[in-house]
Amino acid sequence: MRNLGYKPCLADPDLWMKPEYDPSDSFKYWSYILCYVDDILVIHHQPEDVIKKIDKYFPLKPGSVGKPDMYPGTKLREITFTNGEKAWAMSPSKYMQESVSNCVKHVKANMSDMFNLPKKAINPFPTDYEPMEDGTPELDAKHASYYQQLIGIMRWMVEIGRIDIDTQVLMLASHVALPQQGHMSAALHIMAYLRDHHNSRMVFDAHEQEIVKSDFKKYDWQEFY
Repeated sequence: MRNLGYKPCLADPDLWMKPEYDPSDSFKYWSYILCYVDDILVIHHQPEDVIKKIDKYFPLKPGSVGKPDMYPGTKLREITFTNGEKAWAMSPSKYMQESVSNCVKHVKANMSDMFNLPKKAINPFPTDYEPMEDGTPELDAKHASYYQQLIGIMRWMVEIGRIDIDTQVLMLASHVALPQQGHMSAALHIMAYLRDHHNSRMVFDAHEQEIVKSDFKKYDWQEFY
C-alpha cells in the first residue's frame, strides 16, 4: 500500500488513504482502500486502475473483482436519483432478520420462563422506560452473559446503519457490568422492534445540504451551563 502512495489512517490501520484529484473536474478528495481479512474495497474515481496495481503485489482471484454488493452484515447497491445522479446505499435487513431469528430461538430454548419478545414493538424502547431507574433484580451469570452478547450485536447494527436504535443501545450498554432483568426486557424489546422494522436503507448522498440559518432561533445558553 505504501508503494502505491497510501498511508494507514491513525484511527484504523486497515483503512489506507491517499490525497487524489479527479482530472475531469480537478476535484480534490481522499482515495481510500479498506482492507477486511482477504477482501478490499477501493474508493477512487478510477478504481480499476488501483486494483490492477494491487494485483501486481497480491494476485487477485479471477472473477472476484467488481462493484461491491456486500459489506459485513449489509447489502450494497447503487441507486439513481430522480435527477439522474447516482449514489451508493446499504441495507442491513438480512443481518437484522438473522439476528432476531437467533435471538428468538435462544429465548425460547433458555429463557422462556422469564423473558420473551413483545408481540408488537412500535418504538425501540418501552414507553417511559429509564434504564438508570430500573429497580428489578440483577441477572444471573448466564443471563448476564447473553445480555452482553445482545449489546454487542446491537452495537454492530448501529455501525452498519441502524442509527435509530443508537441512543437506546448506548443507554443499555452502560449497564453491561451489572445488568438487571428490566435491562434484558428492554434489550429484547429492541430486538422485537427490529423484527417489525428490519427493512431499512442508508443512502450516501454526496450533495451538500443547504442550511438556512435563519430557520433556527438563537438562544443564550450561558445561564443554563
